[in-house]
Amino acid sequence: MRHFLFILIIVTQAFTLKAQDCSFHLTGHIQDADTKENLSGATIKLIELNRSFITDDNGNFRYENICAGNYTIEISHAGCETIHKTVSISKNSHLDVAVPHVRNNLSEVIVSADKNQPSTGFKQQLNAKSIESSKGFSIADALSKINGVNMLQTGSTISKPVVHGLHSVRVLTINNGVRQEGQQWGTEHAPEIDTYIADKLTVIKGVDELKYGSDAIGGVVLVDPKPIRSIPGYDAEINTAFFTNNNQYVVSGIFEQQLKKISAFSYR
Repeated sequence: MRHFLFILIIVTQAFTLKAQDCSFHLTGHIQDADTKENLSGATIKLIELNRSFITDDNGNFRYENICAGNYTIEISHAGCETIHKTVSISKNSHLDVAVPHVRNNLSEVIVSADKNQPSTGFKQQLNAKSIESSKGFSIADALSKINGVNMLQTGSTISKPVVHGLHSVRVLTINNGVRQEGQQWGTEHAPEIDTYIADKLTVIKGVDELKYGSDAIGGVVLVDPKPIRSIPGYDAEINTAFFTNNNQYVVSGIFEQQLKKISAFSYR
């Protein structure tokens, strides 16, 4: 009889404890941490019980019949960070959570384009290979290889380009984007431009020359060096020329570098 009463008491207490410990519920509200709006459609998962719920239109959820104990809740939503919360259940509880967005910082994107317009004038270029044979001479000597371009020469080294019989102030010279004005004064004032720095020479004639100014009646001469170095490292170049007349010689050196620690700084 004693054994029967003991077993009856133990079974009654076990059922009583189970009915008390597993009658709790957990409610919660999920909102956007940035906009403070209700976050509907978020997935709320109770890891230990492998139970999941979806928040309603108001961002609310509710778990029923939870036993006392510690639980891990996983909160996830598209475009938001996944959050894990630890909750201790010993009574009916409520949980408010603000979920931040996932922030992906994208690097800068530069889009550039050129609009091709029909040319109504004449444009002819000399590339670096063609200029190579004229290094040591004047710019006018190099330009004389282009049809319609001659040179007005005074002495062995002073010469200026002549385009269709016009020169000096009638021919505009632009060196690396800057107007060259030194050749405007007289026949003995030639453009002070080093042929060793020129990577491309362009002569523009016709109506297209008016884009560079109303004083470019004869034409426009564009002198462009090669693009400055854009990757870390350095380049060096040495050029020499020898003339049998009076045994003259020319030496030119070019050094350029982009600093590795300061990628935005290059020099030549």
